[in-house]
Amino acid sequence: MHGNLSQAARERNLAAFSSGAASALVATDIAARGIHVDDVPLVVHADPPIEHKAYTHRSGRTARAGAAGRVVTVASPAQVSEVRQLLSKAGVTATWTGIEVSSVSTRPSGRGGVRADGRQGSRPGARNGTARGNGGRPRR
Repeated sequence: MHGNLSQAARERNLAAFSSGAASALVATDIAARGIHVDDVPLVVHADPPIEHKAYTHRSGRTARAGAAGRVVTVASPAQVSEVRQLLSKAGVTATWTGIEVSSVSTRPSGRGGVRADGRQGSRPGARNGTARGNGGRPRR
């Protein structure tokens, strides 16, 4: 979800996530404000906020009403020092894990899911693994 999404599309996306029809909800900082969804088992910070209070607020979505959850913060090597300070201010003890970028798949999954406009499935004519066939690779 992003700030330019219509209210109707936001509501469709939230309903799909809340009901389990969509297994993930990706939201920009602006779009995430005011969202309330119970039982969120995982929050991923793909671009950690600068302010520790924002980090705590977003991460807290996994622990509402005494529930447990996980928080993953993705940081580039250049961000590690800044993120360590952020976590320290937020009172968070982290387990650091490195990944090899070469081990991350860039191949599309081919699953439609819920589109940014809140409707089900892939965009008409989308060039994802399902539309391409041939194992997600472009045809020659």
